[in-house]
Amino acid sequence: MLNGLSMSSAHRAMFVREARVHAQLSHPNIVQVIDFGEDDAGLYLVTEWVEGLSVREIRDLCVAYNVKTSPVLMAAVGIEVLRALEAAHGHFERDNNGQLVESPIVHRDLSPQNVMIGYGGDVKLIDFGTARGENRRCHTVAGVVFAKPGYVAPEVANGDPGDHRVDLYALGVMLWELLAGRRFLQGEPAEHLAAVAK
Repeated sequence: MLNGLSMSSAHRAMFVREARVHAQLSHPNIVQVIDFGEDDAGLYLVTEWVEGLSVREIRDLCVAYNVKTSPVLMAAVGIEVLRALEAAHGHFERDNNGQLVESPIVHRDLSPQNVMIGYGGDVKLIDFGTARGENRRCHTVAGVVFAKPGYVAPEVANGDPGDHRVDLYALGVMLWELLAGRRFLQGEPAEHLAAVAK
């Protein structure tokens, strides 16, 4: 829940866009939107609850206990995330005239924090807060990239919004980290982004 009175118009627009984009996606590997709207307390978004751990939490536990992740398990997680991305990237939506148009939705913030693994083994992609379809003009607020620095693709680091391949890059970094047992980002995030841009 976000307090509507304290939000800027840009942040309100981002919240509403996230809710609308996310609500259009129906796939077993994408957390489902149950409801969104506004009441006296502010804007709200209700999503499916995943009882489990994020990939980040799993990575951190493996590092803390010096346990190596299974390459087979990580490959299985990667396949499930790819299925979610395939659904988003191939999504069709309607334009202002009600006509179906192809408008791939790019997550743009794929990271270990945004992939949940349920205790039953299901893999779910969450948080489409910076997602953008091709027909959406605004992908940032005031030119600020909202994706986490360690997972930003080179074209995005260079100021280009990129396409669906930015999600594939982020997934590659995420899987590399799980197998290597350490973060890909080294040092200061700004320096890392500059190096990625080169």
